Amino acid sequence: MEIKAKIINYIHSLNEKFKTQYLVKEFDLWALGITIVIGGQYFGWNAGLSSGFGSMAIATCLMGSAYVGLILSVSEISSALPFAGGAYGLARCSVGFYPGFLVGCFEAFEYVIYVATSAVSLGTMICELLGLSVTYQPLIWFLFYVSALSIQIIGGRAFWYCNNTMAIVSLLILLIYCFGSCQYINYDKYTPYIITDDTINSTTDKGMFVGGMYEFMKIFPLAAWFYVGVESIPFAADKVDNPKKVIPMGMITCVLTLFSTSLLVYFITCGIPPGVEQTSSTLAVFNSGFSKMFNLTDKQVLVLSLPATYATAFGFIFPYGKLIEALSDSKLLPRILGTKTIGVPPETKDYTRESRLSSHHSNSHISANDEEDKSVKSDEEHRNSIDVKSTPYVAMLIGSGLGYFICLLQYYCPYIGLQLFNICILSAFLAYITQCVGYIVLLTKFKTIKREFHSPFGIFGAIYSALIFSIGVVSVIYFQTDNHFAIYVFMCMTGLLSCYYYGYASKKQTFSKAEQKILFVAHVITYNGAKRRQSQMKAKKRPSHASVPSNLSYSSTNAINSRKVSIKHNHNLARVVPIASNQLSQSNNESLDSEKFTSEKDLLGTSISTNIPKDFNEDHDSDDEKVDDNIKYKKLNKIEEEPHSSKKLSSPLIIRSFKD
Repeated sequence: MEIKAKIINYIHSLNEKFKTQYLVKEFDLWALGITIVIGGQYFGWNAGLSSGFGSMAIATCLMGSAYVGLILSVSEISSALPFAGGAYGLARCSVGFYPGFLVGCFEAFEYVIYVATSAVSLGTMICELLGLSVTYQPLIWFLFYVSALSIQIIGGRAFWYCNNTMAIVSLLILLIYCFGSCQYINYDKYTPYIITDDTINSTTDKGMFVGGMYEFMKIFPLAAWFYVGVESIPFAADKVDNPKKVIPMGMITCVLTLFSTSLLVYFITCGIPPGVEQTSSTLAVFNSGFSKMFNLTDKQVLVLSLPATYATAFGFIFPYGKLIEALSDSKLLPRILGTKTIGVPPETKDYTRESRLSSHHSNSHISANDEEDKSVKSDEEHRNSIDVKSTPYVAMLIGSGLGYFICLLQYYCPYIGLQLFNICILSAFLAYITQCVGYIVLLTKFKTIKREFHSPFGIFGAIYSALIFSIGVVSVIYFQTDNHFAIYVFMCMTGLLSCYYYGYASKKQTFSKAEQKILFVAHVITYNGAKRRQSQMKAKKRPSHASVPSNLSYSSTNAINSRKVSIKHNHNLARVVPIASNQLSQSNNESLDSEKFTSEKDLLGTSISTNIPKDFNEDHDSDDEKVDDNIKYKKLNKIEEEPHSSKKLSSPLIIRSFKD
């Protein structure tokens, strides 16, 4: 009876535990990156050995160093602006709304393709392992998507526990392969690219480099298989407590782990039988090492490559779900795509000031302490805001449906399947370059935004990474044997997305709640810089006596100190939405006094017909009174009637527009 009671209590405790939200830590982010990337170290990259051991070694080292520079830059960005929207959010506030939209769409498409290609590899391995016909592959793909989506949509602890388990198992198998295969290494015998002709019983040694510079450029993008996807870790920013510190730590440890394992896998695989030439066309790279270690056939050891292949396909579902959700929340995609499951509440703890003080000073009197009140309240608000809505299941379902369609497309048209890698890696390289540019903009234009982590390589590291990825873009455009298929597809997609953006999305787009909370200050600084440059250009063209009066400038300090400010748009009213002061300015005790901004719609491109005087402050009600949304045009016209006022408030705000 006691054992039964213990079992019941244990099950009850597990049930209660799973009812609480799972707060993501550094290890979970590290495991997320490992899960997404690790399959690329099991397969795919070995096709680059067709250029010889030396050429692929150089490509692997260059690509690895570029990814390290990229991740260090992205880590610094995340320590300042931890936005769970990937490169899309940064591109939107650094290079513009239209390029940001394109970057977001292409990055989402990239992840969808990676899931599809990994699912195809998984189906091929299972059919070969079980001796099934290829006609069973569509069923295997379908079962994969169903199983992976089930875990992803459940989310919470179930997702993170499964993800961590797959990461550890996949990494352990990789390490067993590497250290177990060391005894079979013979570089003199296996690293030269030796072609064997059985018909005339002769061999041709082509050395370490095959095909010269042209072949090197051709295989250069294949080295990205070792690392692609590690940049998607910040998509979990909204699930992390203190993301500005946790995300950089998780990303850096992950990319260093992957860089180390990539070198281990590459140099060990190239030094063991069957040699570089035969390894270049192998489905599962680790088969040869495991076959010798365990004295089994290639078919039998193929099962050891399944966990990592499944893990990679499983892992990439998470970022494209979050990215499609971010685009939908900004109304760039239909709002239904942002529909999420209702999350469970955070772990229940008593964070009240009284309980904290009583736990430490049970016999002492509770004294008033405003600073502690603020910290406790901030702690409560942050924890309660973490993952209130759990999983963007509609985005995941739509993305997975597109991925399954791509799988079927490869099945019925194999030529398209061979070219998909070039399409998605081109999208990836362009997204990486955009992130590097965004990092440079962050360091130069957004100097006042506080950062918890600083890249040791700074701008130089971002420029270096951007140059390496630019070489990858050149490789895809000019050195592939696909008759420019990837470029034509990319251009067609750009045209379609451009028509959609200018025909629909640009008129609907807005700032999502996450952008208002994290990125709005960057948008304000970007907009103000553009307006300042525009004003300077106009001032140069005008005579000196016709210069613009100084009272027509409007500083962000005035916007912060105003309670109600109304701007007359062509077809919109504007309203003021109070927000916390630390959401508008995240500077190191520096203000944005020199910056000028008007409204959210102005930032998004809507013209404004009324200029706001610099010192204008409208009469206001008390701080506890809500702002009236239905502002009359008489109020709007009051801007011109009363250009000056001596009253000021410290209540911080931003200006947000809405349709009449």
